[in-house]
Amino acid sequence: MSQQTSVERLKIEIDKREYFAAMAMQGMLANITQGYGVPNVNEKAMEGALKREKAFIEDVAEKSIQYADALIKKLNK
Repeated sequence: MSQQTSVERLKIEIDKREYFAAMAMQGMLANITQGYGVPNVNEKAMEGALKREKAFIEDVAEKSIQYADALIKKLNK
């Protein structure tokens, strides 16, 4: 019996939308100190991230999905 690494054991199937949203979220959170480079982001959510973490998290999640949907729409043309 061969031993598998944790990476080999972990197989998750995700669709394009989920993948693109995850990549968008990763990019936004990697640049969090610069306002994560997203146009039209709720500035108050960014400024009050420590006090209003839930609003900040929801904003990042929503923007990630919007970016994924926009990319899929362009790719399907």
